[in-house]
Amino acid sequence: MVKHLNPSKLRKGTKHNINVQTFSGTNVADMRYYVKPAISRSPDYLLLHVGTNDLKRQTPQQIAGSISTLCQEIVKESPNTKIVLSKVITRSDDSSLDSKIKELNCILSQVCHNNKWGVLNHTNITADHLNPYGLHLNKQGTAKLAKNIIDHFKNLNWQTNNQNNITPSDDSNIQRFNSIENDNANNANSPLGNDVNRQQSHASGSLFPKLKGFKVCHLNIASLIKHYDELLLNMQNKLFDIITLNETRLDGSVLNGEIEIPGYDIVRRDRNRSGG
Repeated sequence: MVKHLNPSKLRKGTKHNINVQTFSGTNVADMRYYVKPAISRSPDYLLLHVGTNDLKRQTPQQIAGSISTLCQEIVKESPNTKIVLSKVITRSDDSSLDSKIKELNCILSQVCHNNKWGVLNHTNITADHLNPYGLHLNKQGTAKLAKNIIDHFKNLNWQTNNQNNITPSDDSNIQRFNSIENDNANNANSPLGNDVNRQQSHASGSLFPKLKGFKVCHLNIASLIKHYDELLLNMQNKLFDIITLNETRLDGSVLNGEIEIPGYDIVRRDRNRSGG
């Protein structure tokens, strides 16, 4: 749902640093794994949009319980991070889900009230704001979602977490906020290979010899967009100082915000999608 949000417009609208991350094909249980890179940075606010992919397999009570457990785990790992739950957006691909969405959103409101978490409502988003398949947002729907996020966050009393290490010389208006969303596409196999996976499991980087200089990783990836979520997870401990990627399918239609890796600056040299 949030994959087409423009982070730059969200930052401009809220006057804060907004990071939008999407995790394709995940349900609430999967999000326990995918959320870790975000909370490792101790964001001031964490907006979760999750639950849509669970609707056909679980009851609203089960989904809400799983979301509540997920949020409790996040609070335990990052106690200074404030939780905001985004209610499930309407969908028109399956009319039998209408009542489940309404019931789930009602329960989520109570969960947020009981735990003093924020809640993001989307009552202004209707079936007219969905794409022809009835599951994802069209351009008008994305604009509505962006407005809902901006309206919720722009007037909050933002306070910096100690973990963010904001110094007096930094712009005190810039804080961290992460929006994590799940879609209904399928995850792909890892393009990174066993070596990086083994290195990622050693947070201390003990597999590397203690040498002077810096560490460089080069990857050939057939589709960075397809493997982006997994790349983020493997790079969450910032094992390398420089990451170079050879990808033949990127062009100007893919924004930096869609392929950024936290902790790294992007330098791009785009070429034709046909491989020219």
